[in-house]
Amino acid sequence: MKRLNYKRAAAFLMGCLLAVNTGLGGFSGPIGGIASLAYTERSATANANGTLNVRSGPGTTYSVVAKLSQGAAVTVIGEASASDGALWYQIRFTGSGGAQTTGYASSAYIQFPASYSSDSDFEAHLNSEGFPESYKPALRQLHQKYPNWVFRAQKTGLDWNDVITNESIVGRNLVQNGSVSSWKSTEPGAYDWDNSSWPGFDSGNWVAASSDIIRYYMDPRNFLDETYIFQFLLQSYNGSTQTREGLENLVSGTFLSGSYTPSSNSGSSGTSSQGPSGSSGGPGVSGPGVSGSSPSGGSGVLTPGQTSGPGMASIESNHVGLVAEPTVPA
Repeated sequence: MKRLNYKRAAAFLMGCLLAVNTGLGGFSGPIGGIASLAYTERSATANANGTLNVRSGPGTTYSVVAKLSQGAAVTVIGEASASDGALWYQIRFTGSGGAQTTGYASSAYIQFPASYSSDSDFEAHLNSEGFPESYKPALRQLHQKYPNWVFRAQKTGLDWNDVITNESIVGRNLVQNGSVSSWKSTEPGAYDWDNSSWPGFDSGNWVAASSDIIRYYMDPRNFLDETYIFQFLLQSYNGSTQTREGLENLVSGTFLSGSYTPSSNSGSSGTSSQGPSGSSGGPGVSGPGVSGSSPSGGSGVLTPGQTSGPGMASIESNHVGLVAEPTVPA
């Protein structure tokens, strides 16, 4: 029995080779004024790495009218500046019950699709790998933004409907009891129709997941974007890319680079390493979403804007070299 997970059992698995530069381009559009009546509507998606608050006006002081999940489709119908000068988009989207809803969202969390220039070599690669047509639009968008990424398809030999049927067996996949009703199964044994309740698993905090939510999370096409595609990173060893030179380039400028000298205090219960700048790393390394104990007595948690602290390594973006080959389903 397991909680609803993100493992993929689709007909294909694909991989991408991470490129040297994975930086994101910034928005360079206008930042002031209310949009004119002739504003050109544009399709976009929510890109908040979680839920995006949609507000009644341009700014965080306005009330929240809706929340959008990562990748939700929206139409930008206007733009305005908040009191601090930040750009906010007026968006239209399909709300609960299928009704069209409008509101405002920070431009930092609205992503427009990249304009895809036809690439015959890339199209030939997709065809040779056997990617279904329904995968290609998202892969084209990723290729346009990250042309050095390589996608590979791998057939699993599994039938999609058989997979969903087996993963939907009551008790095999679970969601939290407080989830929306559509996430919870109403199959026999999963829902008590007499009491209008869901019998709980794991001390009652979890209930059987519905086949619809299982189907959603097991369909890779729902996660082919620059945020979630890394769950498909290929973890197997590839001798053609995972070389010593590639590894040295990858860790260059971090506490992992340079030579290692064993501590003279052989009786110490812990270990330590020194990078070029002398900062310590290893146990206690913390960053966004990561916590741990600090060997030097520090809190081991970074505050906003902080990149290092007592007993923790410097954490910074370092996209250099090519040493790993990732994976994703099709």
